[in-house]
Amino acid sequence: MSSAVAVQRSPVGRRLSLWLLAAVLVYLALTWLFGGAETMEAARRIGSGWVLIGLLLTTMNFAIRALRWHFLLRTMGARVPPAVDGAVYLAGIGLSATPGKVGETVRSALLVRYGVPVGTSLAAFLADRLSDLHAVVLIALLPLAWAAGWSDPGVLRWALVLGLVGTAPLVLAAVVRSPWWPRLLEATSRLKLLHRFSDWLRRGAGDFTGLWRPRVATLSIAASLLAYGLQAATFAGMVAQVAPHVAISTSYWIFAAATLAGAASFIPGGVGAMELALVLLLRQQGVEGASALAAALCLRAVTFWFGLLLGALGLSAAARMQRG
Repeated sequence: MSSAVAVQRSPVGRRLSLWLLAAVLVYLALTWLFGGAETMEAARRIGSGWVLIGLLLTTMNFAIRALRWHFLLRTMGARVPPAVDGAVYLAGIGLSATPGKVGETVRSALLVRYGVPVGTSLAAFLADRLSDLHAVVLIALLPLAWAAGWSDPGVLRWALVLGLVGTAPLVLAAVVRSPWWPRLLEATSRLKLLHRFSDWLRRGAGDFTGLWRPRVATLSIAASLLAYGLQAATFAGMVAQVAPHVAISTSYWIFAAATLAGAASFIPGGVGAMELALVLLLRQQGVEGASALAAALCLRAVTFWFGLLLGALGLSAAARMQRG
């Protein structure tokens, strides 16, 4: 039996097939709701040019994040060839369509062969996820602060919010070096909800103590800001083709808010949740339904679905390196 057939017949393969079927049904339902012909016409207005630009910017997005992954591992003393690190990182992207993107922890299994302890790779995973979360929150807040006009008393309120969010990584860096951190890990691992992940939590969060320093946190978050900024630029460009009245800053905020909604839904890949959030937020800006849906589907095609394709290629390359 070939490996492809084996995967297809495995429980994981069956769940993946059902998830893909559910994703198709969600897209068909949204298209039917807002009109298939109108959505296709709006997609034509977005044009193949912006689709190609989106694919290029998504490729740059993953390149930046893969370099950040390599940097995090080297910071912890892991010496893995860049080509291997890149393939392993993309392999995790290929399994990112899981609740909380936990499937990305497959990188730990792939890196063991290269002498990288599980705790080290899990700490890099935690830093990777935290950096992305922090960057998306900032992308959501900055346009809102800008739109507020920075007038009194709004300037004080937004300065406080941005200050708290901006310094959160540095506060976390201080916490993980405090004597309370081991006690916090022990207490968290006893929670019933996290009992199954207690060993994972202790190993990853323990090594995270040595990784999350102010300099590392700042560079990691800067990489996330650049990477997700490219995706937000893709969305803003697509929206401009079908709804030129929507400000670029508004498109950035909508992208970030929908990304957070998709992550909070804990639906694998945020499929359905992120698309619906994009449509509803665009509708609030006076964008016609079919145009909003076309922008959402085009964005997801060149970011999420293209990312899964790159991830599958990375997974294949990483598997060959494991056998080599």
